[in-house]
Amino acid sequence: MNSLAKQKVIHNYSAQICNRLLFLNFNSLHFFNYYIEQLSESSKKYETTQDLIEFFSMEMKLINQVIVKPGSVYKSELPSLSDQIGTWLAEEIYFLEKKQQLLQLPLAPALKNDIGQKVHTSLPVAHLSLVIRLLLDANLIKNKNAAELLKRVAGSFRTDKCEHISEDSLRNKFYNFDDHTVDQVKDVIKGLMGVVMRY
Repeated sequence: MNSLAKQKVIHNYSAQICNRLLFLNFNSLHFFNYYIEQLSESSKKYETTQDLIEFFSMEMKLINQVIVKPGSVYKSELPSLSDQIGTWLAEEIYFLEKKQQLLQLPLAPALKNDIGQKVHTSLPVAHLSLVIRLLLDANLIKNKNAAELLKRVAGSFRTDKCEHISEDSLRNKFYNFDDHTVDQVKDVIKGLMGVVMRY
């Protein structure tokens, strides 16, 4: 910060400060809100849904490429700043893509959705969504775009009661799970531990 303050001529001061705070993983709620406000303001110059999708997708690419100082964090109990911003961008892109689908303006020519036989799981949708959340939170799955991951899971899995999993349902349960679901998934994990101990 001192090096920026000593510059006699400062070009794009705000952007330089933001880049430095991203590098330092300054995951303050106030700075997150400020960054999102700047993104929202910049997006106002785009008129079409497609242009907005491209704008936010580019911002997603940039935030995923941010280099963070190793071990640097403002609040260790919170997700990293880049993860918070990336999640917000993913939600915006998801919303815009849904809006575009409803307006029947496809992003690209329709592709055949032939992925072969779906993976059949005995887990209900609520449990499956929590398992995906656990794998992400434990960094066992490295995808940063949760919305895209959930879209793939919804299209690739089926349950005992549901041949076609609703992407919206999976997504809602991913972000909103109850204590009963958590307890049941704990029992599933205990069962897995028993299985692995037999190997």
